[in-house]
Amino acid sequence: VDFNYVTTGISVRHDGFYFAKGSSATTRKNFWNSSKPFGLAVENPLDPTADVGGGAFRMQMIRRVFEHAFKTLLAYVSEPMVAMEGESILAMIIPPTEEMERRSLMKMMGGRRDGEVE
Repeated sequence: VDFNYVTTGISVRHDGFYFAKGSSATTRKNFWNSSKPFGLAVENPLDPTADVGGGAFRMQMIRRVFEHAFKTLLAYVSEPMVAMEGESILAMIIPPTEEMERRSLMKMMGGRRDGEVE
């Protein structure tokens, strides 16, 4: 996966797009940091001049996670897998936590907790 973290930022506004970090547009100059050229630049959808990715660290790990997510989605669209009932594509990338599983079970039981009687 060849995403250029040095030159490219990410926006989720208007269905999402990439932009050049440090481009001539005033709002994009805030996304270039010469001391962290490989930094993650993500535009805040509520304030396009704010970089919510600027404080990110452990970039190698973030890159690996994004690469894994991309490959999982690519594999799914190239050869769609038959998902089990109630399973989402996102769950294949980010496995649900025990708390999420517990909440899902409670939702299926109509909000009752274990041992409760109607």
